[in-house]
Amino acid sequence: MTILITGGLGYIGSHVAVELLKENNDIILVDNLSNSSEKVKSTIKQISKKDFLFIRGDITQKKIINYLFNNFDIDTVFHFAGLKSVSESLKMKELYNKVNIEGSKNIINALSKRNNKSKTFIFSSSATVYGNPKYFPIDESHPLNATNPYGETKLRVESLLKKKYKEEKNWKILSLRYFNPVGSGYQGKLGDSFNKFPENLFPYISQVAFGEKPFLKVFGNDYDTPDGTGIRDYIHILDLVDGHIMAYKKLKTFDKFFDIFNLGTGEGYSVSEIINVFEKVNKVKIPFEIYPRRKGDISISYATSTKAKDFFGWKSKNNLKEMCKSEYNHKRILDKNPV
Repeated sequence: MTILITGGLGYIGSHVAVELLKENNDIILVDNLSNSSEKVKSTIKQISKKDFLFIRGDITQKKIINYLFNNFDIDTVFHFAGLKSVSESLKMKELYNKVNIEGSKNIINALSKRNNKSKTFIFSSSATVYGNPKYFPIDESHPLNATNPYGETKLRVESLLKKKYKEEKNWKILSLRYFNPVGSGYQGKLGDSFNKFPENLFPYISQVAFGEKPFLKVFGNDYDTPDGTGIRDYIHILDLVDGHIMAYKKLKTFDKFFDIFNLGTGEGYSVSEIINVFEKVNKVKIPFEIYPRRKGDISISYATSTKAKDFFGWKSKNNLKEMCKSEYNHKRILDKNPV
């Protein structure tokens, strides 16, 4: 049997690929390289010491997806591919619907055609589906109210998967709603190696730390938080990957299954706190300037992952200092070996 990883050369997909290869799984990676680099392929091979098939393609291209499922015995999908910018989604809603929803449909339908064979699907969802929190920490029963098109696409795909589970046999589905993955793994060799201007906080801070940007733009200092800056739940990438692998192993013990789990640390850190910790652990200075709030952003968001702990024994291990150190280390290595 073969595992397909969509967005396999991306930030999360590449880390998951390494761990699956270490456990001797046969994997295929598909990625359109819109926000990744083909050089990541050799890094995955170097770390895992294993080979795999890579297909350059887009999940919206039915011919490529059908080719994969018609020619390989794919029974499991880790679905990471998709557009992920909140601000961009507000300007390009139709594109986000096409890629995130229609592209996901292509993958789901192709897996569905495996007749009565086992079908395992792990979906990369997001905390954005909760919208403005009604209470803290956010659990999986929290009301769903995405405040931007990106979050709406995640909810739509979750609905598609739930429908498929109800209508067909042998589907084993997990939707993992995670909060803000940061940092890097494997001595900094893999990390968030984006092609576009970074919108995520940690890569942006790293660029400032290395002099590529003159200062960090802090969007809003008038939130209802202790220091006025937004608070988020940040999770180390290796903890997030552990969550995927542990969830996958648990999922294999079922004949049919559907559920949703948060993956977060349960702690919220403000932008100001992160700047201070990043400066201290990496001995750098991060100049910043205050800008107006961005549309679609919320003031506070942090999770409880008790359900994941109870069900498949997962809990985050790395603290904020480790996140900041590994992010800086990846940027240092990236500058020496640019993708």
